[in-house]
Amino acid sequence: MGRSDCPLGRSLYGAGGETALEELLQTFEPYPWGRFDWARTLLLDITVAQALVPEYARAFQGLSDGDLVALAEPFAFDNCEVREPLRGQLVKALGEP
Repeated sequence: MGRSDCPLGRSLYGAGGETALEELLQTFEPYPWGRFDWARTLLLDITVAQALVPEYARAFQGLSDGDLVALAEPFAFDNCEVREPLRGQLVKALGEP
């Protein structure tokens, strides 16, 4: 099956061989660090982080529900604090009051 034989291929590839993805990437500038860091992070997430999942899971093996709740509690929404410098940057970038 070629790229133009399936609906996804037809939607991604134009008649002249250009791709919708290539067109999108010409203007794609993910905030705040750009395409290179975005791609690097994506690749590391896929190739390294996923490979470490079993090892990470073993770190929690044998813990009780209470132990797991105690580990998660500091990350509960009620315990979150607004990071004002970051909030200010986001507000400025989004042009909101």
